[in-house]
Amino acid sequence: MFEVVDIFRGTTAPDSCDGVDRSSLAVSSADADRVLCLSFSHIGGEAYHAQVGECVYGPKDTESPWGITACSTGAFEVLQRFGRENDMGRCTDSTRYTDAKAFTNSDDYLDVVLCLSMIYPDDLGYARGNECLSVSQTASGPHAIFATSCASANAVVTGRTGEYNAAGFCGYDGWSTWRSRDFPEHAYTVCWRYL
Repeated sequence: MFEVVDIFRGTTAPDSCDGVDRSSLAVSSADADRVLCLSFSHIGGEAYHAQVGECVYGPKDTESPWGITACSTGAFEVLQRFGRENDMGRCTDSTRYTDAKAFTNSDDYLDVVLCLSMIYPDDLGYARGNECLSVSQTASGPHAIFATSCASANAVVTGRTGEYNAAGFCGYDGWSTWRSRDFPEHAYTVCWRYL
């Protein structure tokens, strides 16, 4: 189904709907001299309309709807959005890219792919071997951010595994671990040592 989200009178130009929030389709009528901006109601939930920088979340199964949510640890931030697309391979393999979600429909012009980044507690979630970090101690444990250069860093990543709570993997190095309750494939244990 489609919901009318805006109406432009005195025009038949479909580009009138460009920039209208959540607009999926423009329909014009010469007889009525107006344009209707329509928002597609996808069975996959309101996340279908999420834009770059917004955050989404939902169950891992393919049937349950996803919603737009606050950008907090455990949610997914939208890095890229591709309309009229169902190929999740279009997502750029960037440092923060971790997942993709496709919203498909029988009319492929309504397909959407969202390229996503799991929001980890800090940059250790995205870190790989030999990357330089600035690590500080907080009341809840170490907190790491990527350093602007290795010269300004105070720690380096010495290992990474997709297992949760794998302290033995790190030997005598420092380590941090995290996992998502609903998406265990995004779990990690990252090893690091001070420089």
